[in-house]
Amino acid sequence: MSAICGWYNLKNKPIDRNVFDRVLSALDEYGLDGSGRWCDDSVALAHQMTWLTPQSRKESLPFCDSHSNLAITADARVDNRDDLCASLSIPKSQRSSMSDSQLILRTYQEWGPDCPKHLLGDFAFTIWDHRKRRLFCARDILGVRPFYFHFDSHQFIFASDLCGVLAAPGISHELDLAYVSAHFRHAGNYPHDTHTWYSRIKKLARGHSMIVDTAGIRTWAYWNPEDLPEVRCKSDGEYAEMLRDLLDKSVRARIRSTYPVGAHLSGGLDSSSVAVLATRMLRERGEGLTGFSWAPPPTSDAPQDERAMVEQLCHIENIPVHYTQASFSDNAVNRLRNLGKRRDAGFVHELVVRRTAASQGIRGILSGWGGDELIAFNGRGYFADLLCRGRWLRLWRESRMRSGIHGDGGALWKWIVSRAVFPLLPDWIFERFYRKALPAFWDESPLPDVFVSVFRAQLSSADSLPRKRGRERAGVRTEQLGLLAHGHLTERIEGWAAAGGRMGITYAYPLLDRRIVELALGLPPEMFFKNGWKRFLFRYALEGILPNDVRWEKSKKEPALNDDRDRIRDETQTNLPKIVDQVLNQPRDYHFLDIEHTRRKIADVLATEHNANWTPGEEPTTRMRDHFSVLGGLLVEIMANPELDCDIREHLEAVRSKVVG
Repeated sequence: MSAICGWYNLKNKPIDRNVFDRVLSALDEYGLDGSGRWCDDSVALAHQMTWLTPQSRKESLPFCDSHSNLAITADARVDNRDDLCASLSIPKSQRSSMSDSQLILRTYQEWGPDCPKHLLGDFAFTIWDHRKRRLFCARDILGVRPFYFHFDSHQFIFASDLCGVLAAPGISHELDLAYVSAHFRHAGNYPHDTHTWYSRIKKLARGHSMIVDTAGIRTWAYWNPEDLPEVRCKSDGEYAEMLRDLLDKSVRARIRSTYPVGAHLSGGLDSSSVAVLATRMLRERGEGLTGFSWAPPPTSDAPQDERAMVEQLCHIENIPVHYTQASFSDNAVNRLRNLGKRRDAGFVHELVVRRTAASQGIRGILSGWGGDELIAFNGRGYFADLLCRGRWLRLWRESRMRSGIHGDGGALWKWIVSRAVFPLLPDWIFERFYRKALPAFWDESPLPDVFVSVFRAQLSSADSLPRKRGRERAGVRTEQLGLLAHGHLTERIEGWAAAGGRMGITYAYPLLDRRIVELALGLPPEMFFKNGWKRFLFRYALEGILPNDVRWEKSKKEPALNDDRDRIRDETQTNLPKIVDQVLNQPRDYHFLDIEHTRRKIADVLATEHNANWTPGEEPTTRMRDHFSVLGGLLVEIMANPELDCDIREHLEAVRSKVVG
């Protein structure tokens, strides 16, 4: 992934190029293949380049078109290049060499601020329109390419990474108390479309455009999933053919690379389908794909877990695969990183995947992320919808067929009640009478008790952001729209974009292609649950792509990965408090932590042995709660305390060096 940044002085004063270079330099890790800068008095645009597509190798950004007085900086991959070139009457002799950013500029010349509606692909870009004295910015529908900005009465500053905006002089590092509070109240997981850790830095929401000029900022959604039309075909075969065609187009667009390509390979439907399709397409041009599994290396030639599926696919398709062996030092780096300046999605196994991929010159990684929520959705909400619509016979038949597949016929009535009746009941019934049916983290989590009283009071009284909790409701599309609105899809994407971009890696998500997303949201609900099978259409469409035993696997289980997660968790619970104790006992000033109370709490953690028999789903032990409280407080302190941040990184480097040595 490349990175973009820019600065617009709204008082029409010239940009200080030396000051602007601080913003550009903060993004140096994104520029494996160089950087560029363009200035026009009160506006400056810049770019850190990492090549990926054939066109990007000859691309020079920022690009200024002197005829139209338009300038662009972009981090983009445009997937409907041929259609756009035809619509824009671009000569065929120019099409293959035209960069994606130049093509975006041409769409702006043709359609103005409506141009994102015509683009397929992953993108974040900014165009300076000199004649209208305004900036136009846009981000793709799932936010695969990040866009952060600061705006006040004097200036507008943007960048692909928070660290770029934070590097601008005078930008406040004041925390967004509402967001920090929501983060803790949601057990450390609160995705948001526009809020960041910092009160003066926002995100351009996915699927949104923005105009910035001296009159202010105007943003709007150019894509609304609730407005999509229904998709209706005559038969299951027609639906499958339509999906298969879109899968081919989506995967092919995302392997447009002059560098080696990798792919996640878990043994499940989503990642396996993407990896197999990509492998076959790459083989057509004499290239191969490298697979990456989060599971640890098998200890035998015939593993009896999810690795058996991985090994089967790799044998059939001739895919070399790397298994993941994450260490405690990897997880320590993962758990104690600066959340503001070193964004990631928090999966330690993926840290190892990136490191391995980068060492092999891989610059693109394909992921099946997003399939579960959309095109490969499991049909939640379908049975309650059948009950509401009086389709009781179909409800009974589908329940019976599902029971026959899974062999739990004795519990058929429980299934019908939980999937057809429960979603129709109000929340208060479960809160009062049947709390075990509520999802995990239904209730608010407490704030860490390690903060000084003033800061804790500020968090307690901060504006409340909307709660993000959800039970199953009636209607497949209702469920899917709810999952899209939740924001967890984009949250992981943004984390991987930043962590991958710093290592020269671009993630791509074929199952989140706009065409596939729109198909998924337009399908009739029975395409997601039919003949007793959840994810019916996706399985049906993969005939000839995946072996039948993979395609019709009843459910995805990952015992090998789960065992490895247990190992890492136990090592972390035992050893991480020791590092935290060493760091906290160094003399320094603290902004938010009640340091004496925090030191006592971590001492209590060290004085108590970790319960290695604890399993996820159980109530956390007192030791674990204290550990989480200290870590939560420490992560907030790190963002505001450069000395602490530096000290922690030195400790972690010493741990890593000891492991390597």
